[in-house]
Amino acid sequence: MVFISNTTNLSHITNLRRILWHNAYRVVPINNGQKFPFERAWPDLARHDPPHACRFVRPWQLGTGILCDGLRPVDNDIKDALLASTFNTWLYDRFGHAPFRHRSDSHSRLMLFRAAEGEPRKASCKNKATGNGVEILGRGNQFFSYGIHPSGAELQWIDGPLETPRDQLPMLTDEQCQEIIEYAAQLIDAGRKAFHPSNEPMPVREPTGDEWCIGDIKAALGAIPNVGCDWEFWFQIAAAVFDASNGSQDGFDAFVTWSCKARPRSNSADRLWHGLLSNPAHAITAGSLTWYARQYDLDWERPSRHGFSRLRPFQ
Repeated sequence: MVFISNTTNLSHITNLRRILWHNAYRVVPINNGQKFPFERAWPDLARHDPPHACRFVRPWQLGTGILCDGLRPVDNDIKDALLASTFNTWLYDRFGHAPFRHRSDSHSRLMLFRAAEGEPRKASCKNKATGNGVEILGRGNQFFSYGIHPSGAELQWIDGPLETPRDQLPMLTDEQCQEIIEYAAQLIDAGRKAFHPSNEPMPVREPTGDEWCIGDIKAALGAIPNVGCDWEFWFQIAAAVFDASNGSQDGFDAFVTWSCKARPRSNSADRLWHGLLSNPAHAITAGSLTWYARQYDLDWERPSRHGFSRLRPFQ
């Protein structure tokens, strides 16, 4: 059992993150007093070799998260002490020991597994009335791993990522993840469940012939500021990208990358995109991307129409 103190010693944080990278975890910087990343395009930065946060440690980002691509962290966010304990005991009895994170002021616990196959997306269940919920995190998510929680309590681990390399984590299959969500949903009387198999592709729509190339979509998003926007603006950009890409996986990935700074605490991009698949916002079209881009760059044009593919960086 190892306890890591959160200090202002930047070399200490640098060393911690380098050990995590040596153990094959992709680290994410977390702002002090927060538990979510606020870096622009933080998933892409974490996918660098080495991750961006291993090379730069800033005094206002002493917390460290871990990207969940290929991992299956089971996050118990059940407020009721008895129910939380019941879930923890069942999970241990059913799947055995796994590294787990906890803190002194909460019954919450995160148990760390890896995916048996691929990089599946998040699964979850929640009782909105009580606030009790369980999530199995996945691709594009992160979990706060080392530092001070916003409550003021220090995060602590039993056999954590510093001691347990990624390839030594116990594995969860899709079927086991579904079993966990079904058990948790019954335990907490959840009214909402979400589960996606690891091999489930984004639904494919019939080509229209009017789709934008992904380079044009990324260029438009690169011209549109993604800091501090409200929900309405966020939704309109999502709907415009959806129309431009005809709901493709590439379009979704580009929107999520842009969205990470606009709504860093939101996990609803996946739900929104799937909602658009069944109920498109017909009043918002690909042309809206051009209109928004030109609000910030009067001369903006789709790169493909100029015969080059240079992309602007995300702002």
